[in-house]
Amino acid sequence: MVACGRRAPHLVLVRVGNDPASGTYVKNKIKAADKIGIQSTIHHLPQDTSKSTLLKLLNELNVDPDVDGILVQLPLPGHIEEKVVCNSVSPEKDVDGFHVVNIGRFCLDMHSMAPCTPLGVMELIKRYGIKTFGKNAVVCGRSKNVGMPIAMLLHGDGIRPDGCVEKASYITPVPGGVGPMTVAMLMCNTVSAAKNNAVDIRLSKD
Repeated sequence: MVACGRRAPHLVLVRVGNDPASGTYVKNKIKAADKIGIQSTIHHLPQDTSKSTLLKLLNELNVDPDVDGILVQLPLPGHIEEKVVCNSVSPEKDVDGFHVVNIGRFCLDMHSMAPCTPLGVMELIKRYGIKTFGKNAVVCGRSKNVGMPIAMLLHGDGIRPDGCVEKASYITPVPGGVGPMTVAMLMCNTVSAAKNNAVDIRLSKD
């Protein structure tokens, strides 16, 4: 995008509190963004931040034309309802794919921001040349952020996600494995959001 005379994509990460794992995840995302030329900004709010304060910040980011992608690092402190916060991010800037609009469009096989971890899993399968059509697969968990989207993506590839195999054919390592692919898919979603934002800005000026 920069080569085409546009500004670099801009990803904003919002972190509330001092969860150690969240700190590591945010650092990894910032490092990846910097490596490929995506501008990144961190808003690190204290543990006792109120829901209204957090929502006010998200609203400001939603209407800021210089912000392309917004990611709220989970988990949030117990006094803040994650569902409300995730649905307060503009669907167009929801690079995590957690907004109910994006989940609904994803379920209907429409263009949307898909959750990064399921996309990372599918990309990992693709990169290793694993043939999936007609296979049985087991998905452990049914969360709306990981389990359900993975099952739907596998189903779209001709897999029976409700089947059960005797043992797993491949196991990814930790650290490594799906984690870096999740971050890579986040960067892809951010670039896509930036392209869409650039089109919207151009149309609004015409």
